Amino acid sequence: MPLLPDLTLLFALAVLAAVVCQWVRLPLPIGLLLVGALAGPSALGLVQDLHAIEVLAEIGVVLLLFVIGLEFSLSDLKRLRRPFLLGGSLQFLGTALLVGLGASLLGATTPQGIFLGFVVGLSSTAIVLRLL
Repeated sequence: MPLLPDLTLLFALAVLAAVVCQWVRLPLPIGLLLVGALAGPSALGLVQDLHAIEVLAEIGVVLLLFVIGLEFSLSDLKRLRRPFLLGGSLQFLGTALLVGLGASLLGATTPQGIFLGFVVGLSSTAIVLRLL
């Protein structure tokens, strides 16, 4: 299936998610994650060309990081280096530990719990930074 119908559908769903999130006072990244999960192949399967969407998403992440880099000055980064490193490290380790322990309590092996904790810890750090 061509990429344009998939993109059109995803953009329409994103706009709808933005309106609903504003209406119910939910952070937009959470709404977009929910819509993406619903539109993906493991739920409603609305997206046909998943590989092309993944490639575009990776390009989007690269551009987002580039734009964020444009916003920072070196003096700001030097000044905020300690709070960023400390806060980010504590948030990552806390999330990784809680998820790892939760996974172990639910029957995952120790390596699986550690892996899952690190995956969620890394992704939650990106989400928290985006919300800030």
